[in-house]
Amino acid sequence: MPRLLLVRHGETRANAEARYQGQNDTPLNELGHQQAQRLVTRLARENIARIYASDLPRAMQTAAPVAAYLGLPVEADVRLREIDVGEWEGLTFTGIQQRYPELAAEWDRNPGHTRIPGGESAADMAERVHALLDELRALPDELPVLLVTHGGWLQTLFCECLHVDLRWRYQFRLHNASLSVLSIYDEHAMLELFNDHAHLRGLG
Repeated sequence: MPRLLLVRHGETRANAEARYQGQNDTPLNELGHQQAQRLVTRLARENIARIYASDLPRAMQTAAPVAAYLGLPVEADVRLREIDVGEWEGLTFTGIQQRYPELAAEWDRNPGHTRIPGGESAADMAERVHALLDELRALPDELPVLLVTHGGWLQTLFCECLHVDLRWRYQFRLHNASLSVLSIYDEHAMLELFNDHAHLRGLG
């Protein structure tokens, strides 16, 4: 299986306001576009073979500058979407705790089997993660593959591949437009780089 270069999308207005976005069509804000441009320099020498991105605008816009520089197409894939947060979309964490106190507590205790009203559970998203990994395993392993996706998706990937319970997913805190590198083998995975955002120095 190829090495996975993992990028969280650049900043959006909802990120800046600490609001849940889920699968909303939120675009990058000005800072997010600047972050996406910085990724070009960071990834220019990685010999990337293919680029996959969530089909949501914030991920596609993050992938676009890198794809243009490398002359590669962006393969949009719905399996890379963020978790569907249903009725929580647009709310802050404080707002969720106020409106859904019992559900929010249960979500923290048992996210794998707690489904957000109108949305998904973490286990639902894990199924999407595994479906894409099964496909990627069939690719040649000579050159790395870039995945541009979302914080929740990446947290789920790390939990699943590193055998960490999903309730600890928030321990994997990821900066917007950060880079992580994961190598997956038959029996184990190795997190070679995590949340590298040195390329964003000097931005707001």
